[in-house]
Amino acid sequence: MSVGSVDEPGRAFEEMAGKKVDLLFPANLVFSSSNLREIGERSLKARLPLFTSYVDFIAMAGLAAYGTRREENFRRAAALTHQILRGANPGDLPIEQPSGWELVLNLRTAKAIGVTVPPVILLRADRVIE
Repeated sequence: MSVGSVDEPGRAFEEMAGKKVDLLFPANLVFSSSNLREIGERSLKARLPLFTSYVDFIAMAGLAAYGTRREENFRRAAALTHQILRGANPGDLPIEQPSGWELVLNLRTAKAIGVTVPPVILLRADRVIE
């Protein structure tokens, strides 16, 4: 399902209501990140599990997140920007992979939407919100 403007999350949820949707995973786009609060509220109301890579967002309404910590990404971006401002050629800087990934589960959301999280997933989680 594709949503292309800020006014369309509501339309997308109306469209999903008529279909068998098991999980919602918003793409990592500026649009979805700026609308995650609304998307989270609507998914909670629709009792639709929301999985995202935005780890910082999961406490709001999502069920699970698997991604990097934004603080670390910003810290690395600042270090690379510092090097460029000191004269480094951007083309000479290494491409870096995120160093840390984490799985965060929100058991409040799981309970609210009637989802049971398997124990093996709970054991693998880096953080669990209760």
